[in-house]
Amino acid sequence: MERRIKIGGLICIIIFALLILRLGQLQIIHGEQYSRLADGNRIENRPIPAPRGRVFMQREGEPVIAVSNRLAYSASVIPANIPPGEMDNICDELGRILGMEPYRIIERIQSSQRALPVRIKRNLTPQQLLILEENLRELPGVIIEKIPIRDNVYGSTAAHLLGYVGEVSLSEISFFEGYRSGDLIGKSGLERSYEPFLRGVDGIRQIEVNAHRMEIATLGIRDPQPGADLYISIDLDLQMIAEQVLKEKILELQEMAKEDEDLMGGPTGGSFIAMEPNTGKILAMASYPTFDLNLFAGGIERSELEKLQNNFHRPFLDRNIQITPAPGSTFKVITGMAVLKDLNLSLNRKTAQCTGTFTLGPQEWKCWRDGGHGQLTFFEALAHSCNVAFYRWGHELHHQGNDTIQKIAREFGFGFLTGIDLPNEKAGIVPDRDWKMNHLKGPWVPGDSVNMAIGQGDLQATPLQLVNMINTVANGGYLMQPFIVERIIDNNGEKIFEGKPEVIRTPDVSREIIETIQTALQEVTEYGTGLRGFGDFVPRVAGKTGTAQTVPGQANHGWYAGYVPADNPEISFVVFLEHGSDSGFAVDVGRAFLEYYYPQEEEVAEE
Repeated sequence: MERRIKIGGLICIIIFALLILRLGQLQIIHGEQYSRLADGNRIENRPIPAPRGRVFMQREGEPVIAVSNRLAYSASVIPANIPPGEMDNICDELGRILGMEPYRIIERIQSSQRALPVRIKRNLTPQQLLILEENLRELPGVIIEKIPIRDNVYGSTAAHLLGYVGEVSLSEISFFEGYRSGDLIGKSGLERSYEPFLRGVDGIRQIEVNAHRMEIATLGIRDPQPGADLYISIDLDLQMIAEQVLKEKILELQEMAKEDEDLMGGPTGGSFIAMEPNTGKILAMASYPTFDLNLFAGGIERSELEKLQNNFHRPFLDRNIQITPAPGSTFKVITGMAVLKDLNLSLNRKTAQCTGTFTLGPQEWKCWRDGGHGQLTFFEALAHSCNVAFYRWGHELHHQGNDTIQKIAREFGFGFLTGIDLPNEKAGIVPDRDWKMNHLKGPWVPGDSVNMAIGQGDLQATPLQLVNMINTVANGGYLMQPFIVERIIDNNGEKIFEGKPEVIRTPDVSREIIETIQTALQEVTEYGTGLRGFGDFVPRVAGKTGTAQTVPGQANHGWYAGYVPADNPEISFVVFLEHGSDSGFAVDVGRAFLEYYYPQEEEVAEE
């Protein structure tokens, strides 16, 4: 018995010694490690989203905020804090509160990093916020965050130009460094082009949580760094006027089309661009139809997004830079330069004849004016936009075997991206012999030159390219780089970028030819196709109309490109009405805009 007691006591001593040794190992040798693990269980680092940089427009020479940020509440989930086996139940309840399908919540969580908050829904309504707060104890892993969201002060104004933000996609995460699931990124417009500047640096908030992972106290904060601010050249008042007059004319024509079959339903959209001739600054850039940018601020509802995407009139499409219709008779400015350069015309003699038709082999091309224009000088041919005169000149240039029209077109920016600081710009097409053989597998024939001479055929151009062309004529022959952002200021008030006027190239066209075209464009409004809209306008306007044919069964496009004052240009502009039927309607839009820029004196009726 005594022996058993001794053995039992020895065993107790050994066990006690082992416990002492283990306790010493835990506290002394591994104490710091386990202390960190314990802190990790009660301390969490949660990101503080950084506000994006603001965007300032101009108003009477002073900057005004167009895009800013406002605080909103987000329903977020920390996946690592959801108890095992509770994912489905929590997502079901959260979906009920937020009005979301639970499987969409699960999809978001599964594509995220488990230790960081996944924002399930931004911009909670007051009712959603109240219900969520009341149920947080029953929703482990769910938190409410205060986050900055975009606030577009003027709603749909300049929507295509400013652009919107959205959650970064998987492909964008793999392409852009430093983004994680749920982060916002610029998706279009300036938001996309200047994403590296607008995006700030997130802060961190270190908090203490209880056993239920609910916040007890804030232990420390590293403040976020806001993104840099953009100051852009857009004049807010001019932008609003441009959008207003464009929209009003399109809606008016759509209404008229209900009674007039010739309008074939009316325009499907349009664009308006105004630019400074000597700098390339964009002053206004309107595309219609448009959309409200604030729909995207807190995350657009899927049904609303699908409604916009499926709209026949394509409101997301920026018709200033993302469409390439035929420029029609506005392109006669380019053809006219080629004619003056290669055909040695006598400007003061009637060297063109229009009988109303031009025949080439079995094909007959008609002038827009029945019966023709008769004998014309070069100035009269351009002023009246006589198709037959330009058919003949295009045919003559073809038989000389040169490609002067194409060369001058490219010198004036056609067929190339302008390089404007907006994404998804299209380059258009300047067709020639090589292009046709490569793309259409056929030779360049006289009819191709005839069509191109009046801006038809396979020629394609954006409205921005058209305004850049007329801008180059207005300033005396300098193709300017169009730009929108004038400067970028970081969150310390330091200027980190400045946009400056830049000449892309000086087209290989003599000063004399440019001045001849300038005179001809003034005569367009004195007695030609622009007389109806600008004949009595003060100051004098120079410009060119254009009606571009489309496919059978659809109305023609309407164009007008011009500048004012004609003798000392301050502003150049282009109007495009997609399936607008007639260039006269585009002239109406230009007139309405200029009446704001240059108010006209009202005539006083005699008693």
